Amino acid sequence: MKGCKASGFQERRDGDYAGTYVFYTLTHPDGKQEQKHIAVRNDNEKHIWIADGGL
Repeated sequence: MKGCKASGFQERRDGDYAGTYVFYTLTHPDGKQEQKHIAVRNDNEKHIWIADGGL
């Protein structure tokens, strides 16, 4: 992941999931691009955002 850059973030929600899906474009140092996403949620008692999937 060294030298990679993330851009184009978009948030999406699903009624069945308590968290948020964050879609983004990952650009590698050689210019190759990948569409990726990560699931995050903050429904814990301290409302701290945690990764829930997609890593």
